[in-house]
Amino acid sequence: PDPHMVRSLLLDQIERLPQLERENAALQTATQDQEKLIHKVGHEVKSYLTKSAGALAAIAEGDLGAVPEGVQKMAGAALKETRKGVATVSDILHGADVSKGTLAIEKKVFDLKQTVLQAARGHQNAPRPKSQY
Repeated sequence: PDPHMVRSLLLDQIERLPQLERENAALQTATQDQEKLIHKVGHEVKSYLTKSAGALAAIAEGDLGAVPEGVQKMAGAALKETRKGVATVSDILHGADVSKGTLAIEKKVFDLKQTVLQAARGHQNAPRPKSQY
């Protein structure tokens, strides 16, 4: 290689170093801000879901007095889904690594037929349009 060309390239890189350091610092700050935002939003959502779960549990378990059976079943189903939502938010908060841009997902063997049947059973009590009653 031509020594003058190598020298020129090295000087160019040395001159760019302060700019690269500034850009790197800005990127680190943005990443930290993203992490804070994700955790703040996640915890806020989790908080609202947890409050809703408490209210639904009180209805489903009869803590507020007797309610019609349909209401009790609906509250129980909503409680189950709300708890799933809380678990999902928790999993995301624990698995996310914004600095790497990754989300950890654990792979496990499962029974597809059983999973589909369970999901279908879970939707049997889902609200339907009034015309379907």
